[in-house]
Amino acid sequence: MAPYIDAVFYCQVDGGLAVYIISLEYRFLKAEDARLAECASHIALQLRLGLPSGQEENSEYVMNLFENENLKWRRFVGDDSFDYPIDYEASLLSIRDDGHVDLLYRWAPNSYCHFHRHTAETTSTVLEGELHVETIDPDTGETLDTKIRKAGDYAHKEPGDVHMERGGPEGALVLFNLRAIDNSLAESLSRDGTIIGESKFDEILSRRRAGN
Repeated sequence: MAPYIDAVFYCQVDGGLAVYIISLEYRFLKAEDARLAECASHIALQLRLGLPSGQEENSEYVMNLFENENLKWRRFVGDDSFDYPIDYEASLLSIRDDGHVDLLYRWAPNSYCHFHRHTAETTSTVLEGELHVETIDPDTGETLDTKIRKAGDYAHKEPGDVHMERGGPEGALVLFNLRAIDNSLAESLSRDGTIIGESKFDEILSRRRAGN
């Protein structure tokens, strides 16, 4: 079975067109047949990347994060066992076998994601709305710091950060760029700091390869 195509890049090599096709298995295939280039471009860009027509010959990887019907969202909501409202969604933008993951998260208004600890190196940029971040002492449960991050705010954190995150009155849209360490991205916690779930790099990679 042919590999599922994730992206196509065009380069000039020795005066001719070289096409590099990247599969979800991260094997690089090279072809110099323009007909294959056109076919691969339509498969990758229309079915997977959601780029507008006419952009196939652009060497850039371009995606609109605000209006893109091809983004696949996974919604998470809390049940009665949580004493805070949980309602947020996540969409995987890209993942590489070197441990880097790009994710888009959006929060419903005044709702949280799960209380958690980042176990990966994490960079985040608020794109829309407000993200309210409460830094928590995992041993005492005490709130150490509270910040309201607005559109345009950028933050970088090393592994170990423990916090609650909540969307503002109009929710929040946030881009996350992670680098997994020892296969771990984040741990969901109970109020007393007990680990109740873990986000793992290899599981996300497996879902992506399966098209989920």
